[in-house]
Amino acid sequence: MQVARKGLIMVENFSEWKLQGEEIEQCLIQGQTIGQIEDSLVVRDCIFDNVTFVDCDFTKSDFTNVLFRKCDFSNCVVADSSFYKVRFERCKLVGTNMSEGFFKETEFYQVLGSYSNFSESKWNKSQLEGSIFRNAYFNHNEFKSMEFKSCELRSASFLQNKLEGMDFTTCHIEGLEVGIAEIKGMKVTTAQAIGFLNLLQLNIL
Repeated sequence: MQVARKGLIMVENFSEWKLQGEEIEQCLIQGQTIGQIEDSLVVRDCIFDNVTFVDCDFTKSDFTNVLFRKCDFSNCVVADSSFYKVRFERCKLVGTNMSEGFFKETEFYQVLGSYSNFSESKWNKSQLEGSIFRNAYFNHNEFKSMEFKSCELRSASFLQNKLEGMDFTTCHIEGLEVGIAEIKGMKVTTAQAIGFLNLLQLNIL
């Protein structure tokens, strides 16, 4: 996913500019704090750089070919939204509600996403890399060509998922909340597998 800065329109005040129209295209939004917006957005070919979102609700939004770099969505709502060719780079998503989302060719790189909620979401050709999603919720997701690389997933919840064939060997998954059905076919290291012995209810002597 690449968005070139050249040719983008610099938006000085996003909150005021947003009132001019529904769709946001080919814009650069940089170094701003955007607060208390409750609206569905249609965003295409844009860069958000070092932007902090405060008490925002972007439910049912649509993002295509968008780069979020060093942005803070903590405790915001971006539920029931579509992300296509979107990259979150070094962003904060602590406590962010992104449930019921559709993520295609979307990347999360070095993201802090503890306690975020991705439940009921669908993923296709997407990747989480070098990110922290401790105590996050990925319940009842549909994963297709999904990758977790070097992620911190301690105590994250992956209930009601088909994880067969998915590789978690580079991740920290201590305390991962899963059931017997979920761990079937997961790719894990020997040390990681030992952590799932309690699910088998074995009495090891």
